[in-house]
Amino acid sequence: MKYCENCGAELEDNAVFCEECGAKVETVPQEKAVDSEQSKEAEKQDNTVIDDAVNDTSGKPVGKRKRMIPILCGAIGVLIIVVIVIIIVTVTSRKSNNDNNNAKNDLETVVATESVDETIKSTEATTQANNWKKQYIEYLKNIDSKNYGGCEYIYINNDDIPELMILGSNTAAGNILVTSDNTTIDSKNIASGKMYYAEKSNELDIESGRQGVYVYKIYKIIDGKIQEEEVNSYDTSGKTAFVYNRPKTIQQIIDDLSGETAKTNTETLSAASTTKKAIEGSWTSYTGNDPAMEYSSKYTLIFNSDGTVSCKGYKNNHSGSYEVNSDGTIVCSFTKCIDNFPPNGPTEIQGYTSKFVLNADGTLISPTGSNGTTNWGKNTIWTKVE
Repeated sequence: MKYCENCGAELEDNAVFCEECGAKVETVPQEKAVDSEQSKEAEKQDNTVIDDAVNDTSGKPVGKRKRMIPILCGAIGVLIIVVIVIIIVTVTSRKSNNDNNNAKNDLETVVATESVDETIKSTEATTQANNWKKQYIEYLKNIDSKNYGGCEYIYINNDDIPELMILGSNTAAGNILVTSDNTTIDSKNIASGKMYYAEKSNELDIESGRQGVYVYKIYKIIDGKIQEEEVNSYDTSGKTAFVYNRPKTIQQIIDDLSGETAKTNTETLSAASTTKKAIEGSWTSYTGNDPAMEYSSKYTLIFNSDGTVSCKGYKNNHSGSYEVNSDGTIVCSFTKCIDNFPPNGPTEIQGYTSKFVLNADGTLISPTGSNGTTNWGKNTIWTKVE
């Protein structure tokens, strides 16, 4: 069997032309024909093998598939590495954020705690620094208001805590000096008399007595205690006479130390103004006609519109100034006091403070009385002289 070299059609052994394409068929020797036949058969078998490889169940050529394996493994490895890196970065970032948040929270907690601590310390320091105010308030609350009326701040020793001078309503009661070093409080009854002192000089000089018999005393504050020394005389140079300069009431001092604000509204000011206008003029402590009573008990009290006041008796001539407090109390500070009793004649005595209250019936009452050197006493009723 032979084939057409032009179209490959099967030919008869003795065919001269191809019945399919009409090409002339060359005569091939028998040996060559056999070789050709065997060659074609081998080629056919090779094609069959190739077709089987191409038509493999995977649908891909074997060589190409083998070449793809390393590529796929590499891609998978890279993908795994990328995933691992992403996970590590994410965890690290979250941990870092958590650490930062924790650090921030810890810092805020520390700052808040420190702020609270500082506030507590500041409050405690302020409370401790103002301990003297509490001491004075408690002391003043226990003062006998019948014997003591006015109160003033003075500065004797060299610190910024003032001393209290509590003024007696009469000579027998005297005055009370109170001091505090913010830890302990000390007080001392001191004699009534002329006082001299220079602020923060740590010395208060008092001259007390009358009718030529005088006692000189010096008061100092040492280690928080008031020390008294009696001397024959003292040097008043550089010192000024202590004058009761419109003292406050004990309750006003308590309110001041407590941080309370005194009433200053229009109504209160108007009431004080009305009281001041109502008391201007002359007042008498006795309205009868008994000469003996006129000698012992008749005093004339004069309130002037300029804020000055005078009180005259049979042997007394006292003058000073006055003001009306917001509660309606009239406070008189008599700073120049002359008594004229024989045999000594005119004698200047210590100044003093007296209080008056305007009653609803138009009379005045003096709850404190005078300083004891004159005869008008506590709760004396005064009538206005028309």
